[in-house]
Amino acid sequence: MGGACSVDCAAMRIDQFLKHFDFRYTQPQWASLASVIKAQPGKHDTDEIRETLEREARRYLVVPKLDSAPRRANRAHAKKVIHGCEYLKHLLSEQSVAREGSFETLVPEFEYAALVDKIEELRSVAEFVVVNNRPLSQKKRQADPRRDKYFATVCDLWVNTIGGRNTTSFDRRKGRATGPFVDFLFHAANPVLNGFTPNGAARFIKRWKKGMAV
Repeated sequence: MGGACSVDCAAMRIDQFLKHFDFRYTQPQWASLASVIKAQPGKHDTDEIRETLEREARRYLVVPKLDSAPRRANRAHAKKVIHGCEYLKHLLSEQSVAREGSFETLVPEFEYAALVDKIEELRSVAEFVVVNNRPLSQKKRQADPRRDKYFATVCDLWVNTIGGRNTTSFDRRKGRATGPFVDFLFHAANPVLNGFTPNGAARFIKRWKKGMAV
């Protein structure tokens, strides 16, 4: 790669990939989730936890969104994104002192100082697409290893990072699963999956406790 055309192509690939890479919790969504985390004993880095949850959600969401196109085309596009990321990182290393130049405007929504980290994250997700891009079966929703991996990561975060209890309960009067673990998984995943429920959270927790394959 080289020259202005390559710069434009690399930036375009990043811009296209960002359309599949835009998950963020809204303020009300995060407030509900943060209240569950803060109720647990000890001090927690909620910013880091939020960053981890949003990153894992993006990893899960980006593949189904790209599955609308042929699998081979998805993988080829993701590989181009990887090359684009590598080229942008190269430009950063070569032109880091030229902050008044045009490079800062290639991806204007990100601050210049955070661009290297964001490019690396984009590369990571693109690599995930290359390795894991498989057509989803609408008739066999249970056979979705990517979804299982996403839930397992969230459950691990609750137990190993936050230090939450690995237990659930069921409120017969309300007819639904309850407990901090259920609340955490529900509030974390509800914005990611349409129609997710506390009972659905409890079912995934049960599978995870039994050693859900990831």
